[in-house]
Amino acid sequence: MAFMEHQPRAIPDGQITQSVYGYIRDQKWPDAVDVLQQQLLETPESRAALSLLGHCYFQTDEFELASQMYDQLSRLYPENEDYPLSLAHSLHKAGLYAEASKAAARVASSASQKHARAAATLQVAIAYEQGDVAACRRQLDQCGPDDPGAVANAGCLLFKEGDYAAAAKKFDDATHALGRLRASPSLP
Repeated sequence: MAFMEHQPRAIPDGQITQSVYGYIRDQKWPDAVDVLQQQLLETPESRAALSLLGHCYFQTDEFELASQMYDQLSRLYPENEDYPLSLAHSLHKAGLYAEASKAAARVASSASQKHARAAATLQVAIAYEQGDVAACRRQLDQCGPDDPGAVANAGCLLFKEGDYAAAAKKFDDATHALGRLRASPSLP
């Protein structure tokens, strides 16, 4: 998508935030990107502009640009664990597997349990997409047996290996586990 060919609209003073969120809501990505890029020219380290630009780029499959935004955010705001994980996801989607794997490993080793689990799941996906069954299995072994995502990923691996009956069982197990989690009164 060529964002630079798009003519930005004039936004009245005091309406920038409302306009950007409206553009995002309506999936008018070029309009949102134009405004956010202008905001970055005025305030290069704007957390809001960098974060929203990262989101817009990710939504438009501009994963390398998204990773640049999330890399900057990770350096500027190291206390926020979402940015390094978003960086790893963007690198993965860009097909930059080595960089994505390194970024996911950093998240897995230094983040909260929730983020570490997401990073581990991402590492499984990276290994799977590269066809590295052994690495995929190693990553799955590090995931908890009660993690429905890991169970589903194990099903994908079994399917890839041609063990369709075992894969179907894993998918069924994951579906049931997700149903139990959703029915749990402790979840918000």
